[in-house]
Amino acid sequence: MVAGGVARAVGGGHLPAPEPTLPAQYDPALINADTDLIALARAVLTRTGFDPNRPIAPACARLVPVRLATAELFERYMEVRLRRLPGWRVWAGYHDHNLGPNFWVRPDFLAWHKDGRRVIVDAKYKNFARQKSGGVDEDNSLRPDVYQTLAYSRHRAVRKTLGGEATAIVLCYPARGEENAADRLAAALAGENAAAFRLDDVLLPVILLALPTSSRAD
Repeated sequence: MVAGGVARAVGGGHLPAPEPTLPAQYDPALINADTDLIALARAVLTRTGFDPNRPIAPACARLVPVRLATAELFERYMEVRLRRLPGWRVWAGYHDHNLGPNFWVRPDFLAWHKDGRRVIVDAKYKNFARQKSGGVDEDNSLRPDVYQTLAYSRHRAVRKTLGGEATAIVLCYPARGEENAADRLAAALAGENAAAFRLDDVLLPVILLALPTSSRAD
């Protein structure tokens, strides 16, 4: 699912660099092993100079094991989705792209629209169904995610990059589904409840979005 959607969205040109280590573990609830891993394997072969549609001679097939960081893969998928939304400008936090002169922070994405919307977007490669608003920190991975992004919203460099106070936070999770991913993302950035689950207990709206990553969700 993630693999198929990313392979289509990025067009094979923006995959993270493969690492010569053991194969990555993946969450079977998020990846369709029958179809998406095949699409991902084709993308890796293409990026390493092989034609996946032609036989590879044994003497030439000297591929090292490849590990794909699926969390980073989802981040890059999110970046492509955000940059394709009309009217939005996007700042992306890469490994060496920090904000702040002393106390550095690196949100995944900051997005702002000409109509005044300013949104902190964080990509979370986690199972959306397991996120819940109640419980203690040790039993609930959502709580530290919310704390993290709320802290971003109070950082001076984040506010400067956005051009003002953030108007919302959107936490994005990969999910199965046939819905149009672009429409759901645009609706979440607009704060529409129909697109996501919304936490209203904090002053800054926090929106949880289950974003379809299937290649058929376009």
